[in-house]
Amino acid sequence: MRSKWILLLAVMLLSIISISAQQEAEYTLRYDGQLRSYILHLPPQYDGETLLPVVFVLHGGGGNGEQADAMSGFAAKGDVEGFITVFPNGSGRRARQNALLTWNAGFCCSLARENNVDDIGFFAELIDDLLATYAIDPDRVYVTGMSNGAMMTHFLGGQLSDRIAAIAPVAGAAGGQQSPDADLIMAAMPDHPINVLMINARDDEAVPYNGGQTDLGTFGEEFVVISAGESLAFWQAANDCDPDAVMTSERGNGVATEQYYECASGAAVALISVSEGGHSWPGSQQDRRMGDDPTQAISATDIIWEFFKDHPKVSIE
Repeated sequence: MRSKWILLLAVMLLSIISISAQQEAEYTLRYDGQLRSYILHLPPQYDGETLLPVVFVLHGGGGNGEQADAMSGFAAKGDVEGFITVFPNGSGRRARQNALLTWNAGFCCSLARENNVDDIGFFAELIDDLLATYAIDPDRVYVTGMSNGAMMTHFLGGQLSDRIAAIAPVAGAAGGQQSPDADLIMAAMPDHPINVLMINARDDEAVPYNGGQTDLGTFGEEFVVISAGESLAFWQAANDCDPDAVMTSERGNGVATEQYYECASGAAVALISVSEGGHSWPGSQQDRRMGDDPTQAISATDIIWEFFKDHPKVSIE
């Protein structure tokens, strides 16, 4: 009997050591003939049994998963609040595996769009694989992202509303055109109600708040985006919101204004309009070698987690 208890304790100890050793690591997943990668970070609260939320954080065009964490600080936030974070990598040239990576959000961006990479399918498989492997609450799967990653977040919300509880795109749009003369490409209308929080800066020239030609010259593209207001209207229609039933509040001593809607579908839709910071992640502490300096009046990471925490997947009776 004593030997059995010793064996059991040894197994438990090895399990704890394994979880600790694997707190953060990069993994690969082969999808559609391509080897994709992602960084997974487990918080100290992870015990392999208690179901925890998971937040996917998507990098901007030309970035990677490591930069997404440095920009947002979401892994550190997860350690405090007790949720898992995942930082997927987009796709690019094989010779430069983790450089200049992009997502295929229909109208943008670069090689991912040009090669018609199936990022929707990749995320569907990644979510399913992680749910089968880790102790993750299927009702608390969340996605956020910046710029091209925000556009991808919009599109994931439309296509994978059966898997995702809420999305929070930052500095992105729910639709656009590959060029000024091209057809408009929008995120798909979701089959399931989905909670949405958008954060857009009024002085963003890269993804203009009022829509129009972008100023993202990194990829030599001339794509056009719809406005923040049109993106908001899209998600209001998707969730059966009354656009007149708005609750308005201020954040950051008036630097940001929030429009919040409780919708007939049971979902919530919100837009936070920021008056400063341009094309950046509000509150980011990352050293900006290029792009705009983020406002420190609000923290996008704190606000997004606040929204996610309060909005699990909408139940349908």
